[in-house]
Amino acid sequence: MIESAGITIDDSISPVEKIIINLIDLLAHPIPKTMRLILTCLTIVISANLAGQQLRGKINYTRTNPISSIIWVTATDINKPKSKPLSVRSDSLGYFNLFVNKSSEYQLSISGVFEPDTTFNIKLKKDSTVEIKIDYPPKICPYEKTKLTGICPTGNHKDNVIPIVYGLVAGPKSFFRKVKKGKIELGGCVVTGCDPNWHCKTHDRRF
Repeated sequence: MIESAGITIDDSISPVEKIIINLIDLLAHPIPKTMRLILTCLTIVISANLAGQQLRGKINYTRTNPISSIIWVTATDINKPKSKPLSVRSDSLGYFNLFVNKSSEYQLSISGVFEPDTTFNIKLKKDSTVEIKIDYPPKICPYEKTKLTGICPTGNHKDNVIPIVYGLVAGPKSFFRKVKKGKIELGGCVVTGCDPNWHCKTHDRRF
Protein backbone atom coordinates (compact mmCIF):
# COMPACT_ATOMS: atom_id res chain seq x y z
CA MET A 1 0.00 0.00 0.00
CA ILE A 2 1.47 3.36 -1.10
CA GLU A 3 -0.04 6.73 -0.21
CA SER A 4 0.90 10.24 -1.35
CA ALA A 5 -0.92 13.56 -1.74
CA GLY A 6 -4.40 12.58 -2.89
CA ILE A 7 -3.27 9.22 -4.32
CA THR A 8 -3.50 5.75 -2.78
CA ILE A 9 -1.95 2.76 -4.58
CA ASP A 10 -2.58 -0.83 -3.54
CA ASP A 11 -0.46 -3.42 -5.38
CA SER A 12 -1.23 -6.31 -3.03
CA ILE A 13 -2.64 -9.62 -4.29
CA SER A 14 -6.27 -9.36 -5.39
CA PRO A 15 -8.97 -11.83 -4.17
CA VAL A 16 -9.13 -13.46 -7.62
CA GLU A 17 -5.36 -13.99 -7.64
CA LYS A 18 -5.65 -15.63 -4.21
CA ILE A 19 -8.23 -18.04 -5.66
CA ILE A 20 -5.80 -19.03 -8.43
CA ILE A 21 -3.03 -19.64 -5.88
CA ASN A 22 -5.38 -21.86 -3.86
CA LEU A 23 -6.43 -23.79 -6.99
CA ILE A 24 -2.81 -24.44 -7.93
CA ASP A 25 -2.13 -25.57 -4.38
CA LEU A 26 -5.05 -28.04 -4.59
CA LEU A 27 -3.72 -29.45 -7.88
CA ALA A 28 -0.44 -30.27 -6.13
CA HIS A 29 -2.27 -32.73 -3.86
CA PRO A 30 -3.65 -36.20 -4.76
CA ILE A 31 -7.26 -35.71 -5.96
CA PRO A 32 -9.64 -37.70 -8.24
CA LYS A 33 -9.03 -37.33 -11.99
CA THR A 34 -12.44 -35.74 -12.63
CA MET A 35 -11.91 -33.14 -9.92
CA ARG A 36 -8.37 -32.48 -11.21
CA LEU A 37 -9.72 -31.86 -14.72
CA ILE A 38 -12.37 -29.45 -13.43
CA LEU A 39 -9.87 -27.52 -11.31
CA THR A 40 -7.36 -27.36 -14.18
CA CYS A 41 -9.97 -25.94 -16.58
CA LEU A 42 -11.11 -23.44 -13.95
CA THR A 43 -7.54 -22.28 -13.32
CA ILE A 44 -6.90 -21.80 -17.07
CA VAL A 45 -10.11 -19.78 -17.56
CA ILE A 46 -9.45 -17.47 -14.61
CA SER A 47 -5.77 -17.02 -15.52
CA ALA A 48 -6.67 -16.12 -19.11
CA ASN A 49 -8.94 -13.34 -17.86
CA LEU A 50 -6.10 -11.97 -15.73
CA ALA A 51 -3.45 -12.09 -18.47
CA GLY A 52 -1.60 -8.81 -18.78
CA GLN A 53 -1.44 -5.94 -16.30
CA GLN A 54 -4.62 -4.46 -14.90
CA LEU A 55 -4.98 -0.98 -13.47
CA ARG A 56 -8.27 -0.20 -11.81
CA GLY A 57 -9.29 2.59 -9.54
CA LYS A 58 -11.65 5.23 -8.25
CA ILE A 59 -11.50 8.96 -8.93
CA ASN A 60 -12.88 11.08 -6.09
CA TYR A 61 -14.07 14.37 -7.59
CA THR A 62 -13.10 17.11 -5.12
CA ARG A 63 -15.37 19.86 -6.48
CA THR A 64 -18.89 20.30 -5.07
CA ASN A 65 -20.34 21.26 -8.46
CA PRO A 66 -18.23 19.58 -11.15
CA ILE A 67 -18.18 21.16 -14.61
CA SER A 68 -18.28 17.73 -16.22
CA SER A 69 -18.20 14.10 -15.10
CA ILE A 70 -16.08 13.15 -18.14
CA ILE A 71 -12.67 12.13 -16.79
CA TRP A 72 -10.06 10.32 -18.86
CA VAL A 73 -7.26 8.09 -17.58
CA THR A 74 -4.29 7.72 -19.95
CA ALA A 75 -1.26 5.45 -19.51
CA THR A 76 1.96 6.04 -21.48
CA ASP A 77 4.93 3.67 -21.42
CA ILE A 78 7.84 5.79 -20.11
CA ASN A 79 10.41 3.46 -21.67
CA LYS A 80 8.73 3.95 -25.06
CA PRO A 81 7.49 7.58 -25.06
CA LYS A 82 6.57 7.41 -28.78
CA SER A 83 4.30 4.39 -28.29
CA LYS A 84 0.53 4.88 -28.54
CA PRO A 85 -0.97 5.81 -25.14
CA LEU A 86 -3.81 3.71 -23.71
CA SER A 87 -6.88 5.64 -22.57
CA VAL A 88 -10.13 4.83 -20.81
CA ARG A 89 -13.00 6.96 -19.55
CA SER A 90 -14.24 6.63 -15.99
CA ASP A 91 -17.90 5.86 -15.37
CA SER A 92 -20.36 8.26 -13.69
CA LEU A 93 -19.17 7.14 -10.23
CA GLY A 94 -15.49 7.64 -11.06
CA TYR A 95 -14.50 3.97 -11.49
CA PHE A 96 -12.17 2.91 -14.30
CA ASN A 97 -10.42 -0.24 -15.51
CA LEU A 98 -7.38 -0.18 -17.79
CA PHE A 99 -5.44 -3.14 -19.24
CA VAL A 100 -1.88 -2.91 -20.56
CA ASN A 101 -0.02 -5.64 -22.44
CA LYS A 102 3.45 -5.43 -20.92
CA SER A 103 5.06 -4.83 -17.56
CA SER A 104 6.80 -1.46 -17.45
CA GLU A 105 6.77 1.94 -15.76
CA TYR A 106 3.88 4.07 -16.96
CA GLN A 107 3.07 7.75 -16.76
CA LEU A 108 -0.55 8.01 -15.68
CA SER A 109 -2.47 11.14 -16.64
CA ILE A 110 -5.88 12.09 -15.22
CA SER A 111 -7.66 14.78 -17.23
CA GLY A 112 -11.09 16.40 -17.20
CA VAL A 113 -12.91 19.19 -19.03
CA PHE A 114 -11.49 22.61 -18.04
CA GLU A 115 -9.52 20.99 -15.22
CA PRO A 116 -5.75 20.73 -14.68
CA ASP A 117 -4.17 17.40 -15.58
CA THR A 118 -2.72 15.24 -12.82
CA THR A 119 0.24 13.05 -13.78
CA PHE A 120 2.32 10.55 -11.84
CA ASN A 121 4.39 7.44 -12.52
CA ILE A 122 3.40 3.90 -11.62
CA LYS A 123 5.11 0.53 -12.14
CA LEU A 124 3.04 -2.40 -13.39
CA LYS A 125 4.56 -5.83 -12.88
CA LYS A 126 3.85 -8.87 -15.03
CA ASP A 127 0.31 -10.27 -14.62
CA SER A 128 -0.43 -7.91 -11.73
CA THR A 129 -3.47 -5.96 -10.60
CA VAL A 130 -2.96 -2.50 -9.09
CA GLU A 131 -5.76 -0.53 -7.46
CA ILE A 132 -5.52 3.24 -6.98
CA LYS A 133 -7.67 5.98 -5.49
CA ILE A 134 -7.20 9.54 -6.75
CA ASP A 135 -8.47 12.91 -5.52
CA TYR A 136 -9.19 15.00 -8.62
CA PRO A 137 -8.66 17.87 -9.22
CA PRO A 138 -5.74 17.77 -6.76
CA LYS A 139 -6.18 19.91 -3.66
CA ILE A 140 -2.52 20.90 -3.96
CA CYS A 141 -1.37 21.97 -7.44
CA PRO A 142 1.20 19.38 -8.60
CA TYR A 143 2.96 21.92 -10.84
CA GLU A 144 4.16 24.09 -7.95
CA LYS A 145 7.07 21.72 -7.22
CA THR A 146 8.69 22.25 -10.63
CA LYS A 147 7.58 25.83 -11.31
CA LEU A 148 10.99 27.33 -10.53
CA THR A 149 13.27 24.40 -11.35
CA GLY A 150 12.14 23.38 -14.85
CA ILE A 151 13.30 19.82 -14.15
CA CYS A 152 11.26 17.18 -15.99
CA PRO A 153 9.87 14.58 -13.52
CA THR A 154 10.41 11.89 -16.15
CA GLY A 155 14.16 11.34 -16.09
CA ASN A 156 14.96 14.35 -13.86
CA HIS A 157 16.58 16.42 -16.62
CA LYS A 158 16.44 20.04 -17.85
CA ASP A 159 17.60 19.57 -21.43
CA ASN A 160 15.00 19.88 -24.21
CA VAL A 161 12.59 21.55 -21.75
CA ILE A 162 10.83 24.75 -22.86
CA PRO A 163 8.58 27.24 -21.00
CA ILE A 164 4.81 27.48 -21.59
CA VAL A 165 3.27 30.94 -22.02
CA TYR A 166 -0.46 31.54 -21.46
CA GLY A 167 -2.89 34.28 -22.41
CA LEU A 168 -3.32 36.53 -25.43
CA VAL A 169 0.26 36.74 -26.62
CA ALA A 170 1.71 40.01 -27.88
CA GLY A 171 5.40 40.70 -28.08
CA PRO A 172 8.41 41.50 -30.25
CA LYS A 173 9.28 39.53 -33.38
CA SER A 174 12.07 37.78 -31.47
CA PHE A 175 9.44 36.18 -29.21
CA PHE A 176 7.49 34.70 -32.11
CA ARG A 177 10.73 33.50 -33.71
CA LYS A 178 11.38 31.48 -30.54
CA VAL A 179 7.84 30.07 -30.75
CA LYS A 180 8.40 29.07 -34.38
CA LYS A 181 11.73 27.42 -33.53
CA GLY A 182 10.11 25.44 -30.71
CA LYS A 183 11.88 27.26 -27.87
CA ILE A 184 8.62 28.52 -26.35
CA GLU A 185 5.21 26.82 -26.27
CA LEU A 186 1.89 28.68 -26.31
CA GLY A 187 -0.52 27.31 -23.70
CA GLY A 188 -3.67 29.07 -24.91
CA CYS A 189 -5.98 31.60 -23.26
CA VAL A 190 -7.83 29.27 -20.85
CA VAL A 191 -6.16 29.04 -17.43
CA THR A 192 -7.39 27.08 -14.40
CA GLY A 193 -5.12 28.38 -11.64
CA CYS A 194 -3.17 25.12 -11.71
CA ASP A 195 -1.47 24.83 -15.07
CA PRO A 196 1.83 23.32 -16.24
CA ASN A 197 4.74 25.74 -16.64
CA TRP A 198 7.07 23.62 -18.77
CA HIS A 199 6.97 21.16 -21.66
CA CYS A 200 9.49 18.34 -21.90
CA LYS A 201 9.92 17.72 -25.63
CA THR A 202 11.89 14.52 -25.03
CA HIS A 203 9.03 12.77 -23.21
CA ASP A 204 6.20 14.97 -24.58
CA ARG A 205 5.13 15.84 -21.05
CA ARG A 206 3.81 19.07 -19.57
CA PHE A 207 4.67 19.75 -15.95
